[in-house]
Amino acid sequence: GVATDKRYRDWAARFPKHVQHIVSAPELVADGNAFQRHLRIQAAMTAIDAQTYVLPQSSHVPDLSLGSFLEGANVVAAQSQLRYEVEPRPLLVTDDVPLLKTPEDMLASAKLGTLYTGESSASSAAAEDEPAVNQDIAESDMAEPLVVCPIGTGSSVPSIYRNVSANIVDIPSYGGMVLDCGESTVSQLKRFLGHPTRNEHNRRIPKTYTQFIQSLRLLYISHMHADHHLGAIQLLHEWARLAPSTNRLTVLAPARFLSWLRDFSGVQDVGLQRIDFINCHDLRLDASPAGHVRRRVDAAKRSLGLTDMVTCSVVHCPWAYGVSLTHASGWRVVYSGDTRPCTNLVALGRHGTCRPTVLLHEATHSDDLLEDAIAKRHTTVSEAVAMAVAMRAENLLLTHFSQRCLTLPKWDPKNVRAVSVPRFGALVPAISAATANGSGDGSGDGEMVSEYEDMQQILGPLNIAAAFDLSAYSPADIARYRRNSASLRQVMRKEISALAAEEAESTANSDDEDDSHGGDAPKKPNPNQKKQKQKRQKQPTKQTAKPNPK
Repeated sequence: GVATDKRYRDWAARFPKHVQHIVSAPELVADGNAFQRHLRIQAAMTAIDAQTYVLPQSSHVPDLSLGSFLEGANVVAAQSQLRYEVEPRPLLVTDDVPLLKTPEDMLASAKLGTLYTGESSASSAAAEDEPAVNQDIAESDMAEPLVVCPIGTGSSVPSIYRNVSANIVDIPSYGGMVLDCGESTVSQLKRFLGHPTRNEHNRRIPKTYTQFIQSLRLLYISHMHADHHLGAIQLLHEWARLAPSTNRLTVLAPARFLSWLRDFSGVQDVGLQRIDFINCHDLRLDASPAGHVRRRVDAAKRSLGLTDMVTCSVVHCPWAYGVSLTHASGWRVVYSGDTRPCTNLVALGRHGTCRPTVLLHEATHSDDLLEDAIAKRHTTVSEAVAMAVAMRAENLLLTHFSQRCLTLPKWDPKNVRAVSVPRFGALVPAISAATANGSGDGSGDGEMVSEYEDMQQILGPLNIAAAFDLSAYSPADIARYRRNSASLRQVMRKEISALAAEEAESTANSDDEDDSHGGDAPKKPNPNQKKQKQKRQKQPTKQTAKPNPK
């Protein structure tokens, strides 16, 4: 980087001694994780199941010392929330710089039962009495042929706990696939896989970020909403920079995505000359692709060992699609993208000779927000469950959750039975078939079934899991989710309580800022402050979306 260039160091050294230097070169600044709340809840879940929930990689030691760039009292490394005030007098303010805990420290606290305020050694002792899930993980699970890794599991915009949509699948001996690519997917991949070294906490994918990008073979974009494709330019730029010049990449996306790539390629290299673009519309079940499209499809399937690659139109926005990918080893993944329950997606799930091994389906809204789901053309949790049963999927992985809710999703058997799609009808017959082995159908009490075990009796062999960012799920992991659900739900409750307490403390501290500001620097008086405060009090306050404890 530029900070290691002698010419730049000599130039920086010529400034007067009183000049303040804030250095942000990656070689000279530790790669700490400023998203401490996400790290906290990730550590708590890792303590429950270290194979599924991956601690993000970070480092508190820079590659090079700050003195190797420039020496002096006025040379500091950039940090989160560090600021430099120009008025009323120049001052470097470090009061708000947070103390960043390492992933290892967070995980150690989670295992001791001291991660959240109010926890005690009693909770740790209770945890020790329970069987450790991690000890039950068989060695055979480590070599699963299919592992679906949700990198971002939130909808619309990023939050402090969930980034927007992105999923990866690494196929041993072949290469990688990215299914949707929301903003900051590259950053998430670096934390998940490790950069420049491998993330030792990731037990599933034995590759660094660079190795995964170099082996990337397919980028799939389900539709043209920003939370599903805004990170694609940076991902393609990294692929063009890191992958061998002989490598080619298949991009399966709506036609408008190609126009977007062409526009962007004029200002940033995305390797457009090495991209084989396929329009999702040309791979629908009822489509007859032209010869050049078939050749590109065949090449893409060979590069990944796929035997089938098919799409379907779904009910969301114009040019929105679902996709089905079948591998020669026998597994099959169906990804819904964003959609309402629809006949096309059911037909896609039933297409072919093998059942979907994993259905990755959006579950944006809780069941009580059905009207919102209909208006915004999304799916509720119970509707996603019904779609999985209708497709006869073996495993369902729920994703794309509303950012307003942090708790684990719940589904209701009454709502599952009530799901009906145009030109297909009610999905009750499919559910009846699934429960024909004598399992109870849960129709007696009519109450909300909140525990996974009760719902499992209704759904028969279908395994269900709710995805979280930076996680990895094989079919065995999805099946194991049932055993972990109570512990995971408790973690969510603790995190919601901690978030509420921290926001209350932050609000209290903000009220005291009038008394002290910026260390020993006096705050410049504002004669209009009282009037502005009175005006704000008269106006209705816009409420910020917070996790819903329900």
